[in-house]
Amino acid sequence: MHRTVLGMAPVPSPNELPTVASPTGLGSSLTSAHVGATGREPEAGAPQGPAHRGSGRLQHTVLGLPQVASTPTPPAAVPAVTHRTMLGTAPPAASPGAAFVPPPTSQRTMLGIAPPAIGPASTGEQPVTPVANRSTGLPPRRRIDGPPLEIDVASLRASWPPHSSPRPARRRYGVLLAAGLGGLALFGLGIGAWALLRARAPEVQASVETEANGEVLAVRVIGAESGSRVRFGGVERPLLRGAARLPLSADALRIGENRLTLFVVDPDGSTHATDVELSVDYRVRVDSTPLAADSPGLDVVVHALPGSRAWIDSTPVALDDAGRGVRRIPVPAESPAPAFEHELAWRVELPNGRAAHGRIPVRVAFATLQIDRPGDGMITDRTDVEVAGLVAPGARVTVDGTVVPNEAGRFAHRVALTNLGERRIAVRAVEGSRAPRQVTVTVRRVADLEAEAAAFRPDPDTQYANVAARPAALAGRRAAYTGRVYNVDERGGRTIVQMLVRDCPIGERCPLWVVAPAGVEVANEAWVRVFGTLTGEQQFRSTSDRIVVVPRLDAVLLLPERVAPTSEARRRSARR
Repeated sequence: MHRTVLGMAPVPSPNELPTVASPTGLGSSLTSAHVGATGREPEAGAPQGPAHRGSGRLQHTVLGLPQVASTPTPPAAVPAVTHRTMLGTAPPAASPGAAFVPPPTSQRTMLGIAPPAIGPASTGEQPVTPVANRSTGLPPRRRIDGPPLEIDVASLRASWPPHSSPRPARRRYGVLLAAGLGGLALFGLGIGAWALLRARAPEVQASVETEANGEVLAVRVIGAESGSRVRFGGVERPLLRGAARLPLSADALRIGENRLTLFVVDPDGSTHATDVELSVDYRVRVDSTPLAADSPGLDVVVHALPGSRAWIDSTPVALDDAGRGVRRIPVPAESPAPAFEHELAWRVELPNGRAAHGRIPVRVAFATLQIDRPGDGMITDRTDVEVAGLVAPGARVTVDGTVVPNEAGRFAHRVALTNLGERRIAVRAVEGSRAPRQVTVTVRRVADLEAEAAAFRPDPDTQYANVAARPAALAGRRAAYTGRVYNVDERGGRTIVQMLVRDCPIGERCPLWVVAPAGVEVANEAWVRVFGTLTGEQQFRSTSDRIVVVPRLDAVLLLPERVAPTSEARRRSARR
């Protein structure tokens, strides 16, 4: 089977060309006139027109189909369309009496269906010689009138689709091509989505700064929405005016180039990952690990580019080949202050000559430790003493190096006083990242308490009238008083004694708040002697619901009065 350039069957040669009606609307110009010698004679009585000067020569249309010369007939009225082809266009009328003979299936038009053979027209009309188109030299088109063409629809259905050899290779290539195009489309969509997400990611700036509690990553998000947050290293912080500070662990950064991944969390919960490049030439940080050592302190760690030099508080720090050096700052555990505070001055000179310097404010709170008993400077004639006090729950407590139980923040431990004389007892509390606190109390064992009382020398200007006028100014002075007890109370392991001092102006009351060691045997209305240190003033609410402010004394020795007061002294005390 032969095909044209468009894949159509070639037109039969003039010897076998049947008379064909021109299908309208397809751009071809076929007529039913006789073209050259076809091997058929016209029917009897049919008028014969002059032969076209191009007879015997095959002429083609623009679609590659031959232009067949025909004997023109005058136009007539178009009959009603009763049958339609597959394209819905009425076929041209065949000459009367012409039988429809389907062409062989091997000959097909552009649509794959061979045009039916139609006999010559014999209408009895006079032939009309067509006039050629002057611009193209082609014969003019005309419509062929006649009865409607009858088409065997069953034959057409049976012959459609046209029989041809299967082409699985092209079908397979088409499937592969479609799959490839689909993959490329998905890849393009993925790239577009990634680009869109990257375009939506906000701009993030980061730098390393040093604070009192260590290094922090200072993050600024340009154009962040209100309510956004930033996350790094498992820690998330809210963005306040687009800025946040995140803690940095000791191994979070290294000297040189660093790539950090930060996550910006929008108010709606969506997260954007952003990579930040940080170039670190040096680091100066404070390490609190040595706080738990026997000699507590803080390590100032310097890490810089190899070949750098460093100073801490104007003192040179030796750097090793890797550019790392440490200087320890001692922390006084027995400081009475609530926290250790120090401002570190540092300076680093890099190998290229560039210098950097700064100051690091350091503040570390001390652990909680309160000694209830014994009081510092306590005098006793006993062979042991109980050490008790208050700490934070979970804190580690030692008394003279011996770990003692911490029961919900309270501890108690007895210490033997083997020999006469002074004994220093060290109580230490270690609490998490706080600086350890240590309190040392001195206890003196004597053979005779009365002899000690006689040897006690109070400081001048500690008469009750002076102390009551300015208790805070005289704090720390040694004082001794005699008086009558009117209230005794045990509080937090200590004995609180409220008494009225005997040496008091007539008509006045001279109350004194006394903190005595626990276990002191004293009763209401008893006359006692107290020896100790003034510690300022004490406020309390009286039975009449008044706030009363009185001097306070921490007693190291409380003894009963040896000589009973005279009747006059008792009367004066009662009047007070």
